[in-house]
Amino acid sequence: MKGLPLSYNRDYQEDKEPLFDAVDQIRLALGAVSGMIATATWIPERMQAAADAVVTVNAEIAAELAQRLRLATTPTVVLSAPELEPEPRHAPPAQQLRAVYQGAMGPGRALDDLLAAAVAAPSVHLSIRVAGADIDALRQRIDADGMARRVAVLDPVAPDRLVAALAGFDVGLIINRPVTRNDELVLPNKFFEYLMAGLAVVGPRLPSLGPMIEHERVGLTFAPGDPTSMAEALERLAQDSPLGVVLAAALRWRREHGDWQESFHQMASGTGIDRFILRRRFVMDYGILDAVETPV
Repeated sequence: MKGLPLSYNRDYQEDKEPLFDAVDQIRLALGAVSGMIATATWIPERMQAAADAVVTVNAEIAAELAQRLRLATTPTVVLSAPELEPEPRHAPPAQQLRAVYQGAMGPGRALDDLLAAAVAAPSVHLSIRVAGADIDALRQRIDADGMARRVAVLDPVAPDRLVAALAGFDVGLIINRPVTRNDELVLPNKFFEYLMAGLAVVGPRLPSLGPMIEHERVGLTFAPGDPTSMAEALERLAQDSPLGVVLAAALRWRREHGDWQESFHQMASGTGIDRFILRRRFVMDYGILDAVETPV
């Protein structure tokens, strides 16, 4: 640098000023936008009117949105399944049923339900993989409860590794309680992640999730918010005969529904849709269905 002529030295000095100005402007803009988002009032009717289509993940939420927003047409349903990966191979049967819960904790999804079910299901080894949780605190609690041999806390994985990380398990758990209307009608991402990994599913008997599990015969259901009922379903699957049938059904479902993204693209291109109100943003972030609470 010192060997460059004076004019080049000035060029290298002056090209920094626009960068510093850009950083200052972005900082100001971020503060303004954050305040705007925090105090904004969302008007769903105008949002849906500005979109070419309303897309959601199951018929029950589609009907709810159509009624609440007075839509002229029922929203399009696209299953929220991950990308199709090579077909999984199940590990040889173990002495205990290998169950996993992979997801989040929060209102309606309580760690206590999982631990209580594990206590009541001695034929099951439970693994818990929770994003955004204090892993060390979870492990300490499980140790203190004397469950370390039958309950393991796994480290989180990247979003694109969620399906692959389910290898080696037999059953995936869903534990939602119907504390809000959204929880009541939920058909969560983990349901499809479990099926794409070739796992059986044990989930609560909710209006959308329960019939889906039972009709497709991909698992067993239990009374929502009832750890004893969950444990009974797990113990039943721990018997080899029903587990084999359910795992075969999960693989069949995977083969039949693994091309959901192609269906979505065909639907979008065939209708000219270029702006979407997606279920994750429309329902969860803006609280359209979470506004009305129902008893647990």
